[in-house]
Amino acid sequence: MNQQTRHERADIAKHLGSLRELTQGMDAMQEAVAQLKVLQTLSGAQVKG
Repeated sequence: MNQQTRHERADIAKHLGSLRELTQGMDAMQEAVAQLKVLQTLSGAQVKG
């Protein structure tokens, strides 16, 4: 394997790591939004009930 190929593979690995971090952040944000929706529903039920 030549130097350029090693460098390209290292860059790809770095980018994949960044994508994994990004998707983890997006998953966490989706979970937070889901929890907020539940809280909104519960608070609305308390006001009406």
